[in-house]
Amino acid sequence: MTVRVRTSLRWLSSGNHTATDHRGPARRRVRHGWLDCETLEGRVVLSGFGGGLGGGGSGYNALLQDLNELGVITSPVVPASMSAAGGQSTQLAQLQKDEQTLQTEFQTLSANSGVTVKDLTQLETDAAALGTAWFGVSGSSLQKALSDLAAAATGSTTVTTASAQSEFTGLFPSADATAAGAVFTDLNQVVTDSAVGATGLSTVASDQAVVKSDVSNLNGSGGNGWFGLGGTSALTSPVSGIGGFAGSSVLYALNNLGVIASPVVASQGGTGDGSSSTSSSSGSTEQSAAITQLRTDEQALQAELQTLSSGSGVTVGDLTHLEIDAQTLGTAWRAVSASALQQALGDLAAAATGSTTVSATQAQTEFTGLFPTSDQSAATTVYNDIVQIVKDSGVTSSALTTVAADETAIKTDLTNLRSGNTGSSSSGSGSTSSTTTTTGSTTGTGSTSAGSIHDRAGARRETRLLHRRGWR
Repeated sequence: MTVRVRTSLRWLSSGNHTATDHRGPARRRVRHGWLDCETLEGRVVLSGFGGGLGGGGSGYNALLQDLNELGVITSPVVPASMSAAGGQSTQLAQLQKDEQTLQTEFQTLSANSGVTVKDLTQLETDAAALGTAWFGVSGSSLQKALSDLAAAATGSTTVTTASAQSEFTGLFPSADATAAGAVFTDLNQVVTDSAVGATGLSTVASDQAVVKSDVSNLNGSGGNGWFGLGGTSALTSPVSGIGGFAGSSVLYALNNLGVIASPVVASQGGTGDGSSSTSSSSGSTEQSAAITQLRTDEQALQAELQTLSSGSGVTVGDLTHLEIDAQTLGTAWRAVSASALQQALGDLAAAATGSTTVSATQAQTEFTGLFPTSDQSAATTVYNDIVQIVKDSGVTSSALTTVAADETAIKTDLTNLRSGNTGSSSSGSGSTSSTTTTTGSTTGTGSTSAGSIHDRAGARRETRLLHRRGWR
């Protein structure tokens, strides 16, 4: 999750400050991230990377940012602290009050949003197909097209679906009309599943207009003019309370199990860290074979996760409830070890998918046992939220087994690379049979040659990728 500091209301209550919009070109988003974010007085502003839209990845993020601002919530929005600063002006107090009203509306829409991981996976995949065509789309034009699209999808009598589609696809070159049409269809599905409705869109727009009016009043009455160059976007976007680390930890662990709660899409080539996936032909043949095996097994795992992502029915509403309920456990999370949580979630997922060895009662006792007795009620609520997520994800016991086997194969590959053993890895769905053994020369101290520096660099690239997944 990328965090950038934005202006806080408390800080704005004194001094002359000029806020500027620092949004710029985006990098490829992390495959397991749900949304990027920005901080605002102890809160998180749900956003993409606006500004110049850049390539497919940042185009997707821009779509989510603009949809969220309209009230089409694609990522959880949970309560955030809106404490007032002492000695503030009447105008600033009014701004904070009206912003709270807006954020409450966003939170209600978030709890009811039925946007699924499947919806967002399809949208991200299709948005990536437009590639560099996103470079030619201005932020304001995209916002206008999405606003009209949302209006048409919620029954507007002034904007038809046909006119909204022509407006959106017209943002891209004619050669990309088919790809743009696919993205339009995906967006319509997202709006429909969000359950925002025409009333929700109207309420959000009205609340945002009030906030902007408050800002104008501040600027016109000695408010220091600190909202220059689009700075009001931080106050009219959905924000979410910081402290969702517990919920994020749960979702990370679930994703690794195969319970996909955030989009997983095909990478855009290479190894994932910007380096080439082609091994050097020089040096140890055995080392190169081991690296190839690791890549084969990692690709098999990614293909399985992508398949699960494209069918996951986990909703924004599911994740919103989990985030809110997980926060009620507060500091109790600090005493929970990552390994114990992973084991408990593994057993929970097994029980929820019909395991004959782990019952629902056993799984619940194991999970709630991670927390103090005084927190059992809250822990049970979180347990029920997670069970709902597992069920909505559509994952089966067979899929859980496949993912676990693929991950075991990768761990074996990594062990072989570190030890210099290039023997076979056969437990994963994508592994190949390799019977080669290490033939590098050894020294008197028993060390083994790992081949050329290029091969060792390739191995380090691969282990860095798996380190990011928490497998080292």
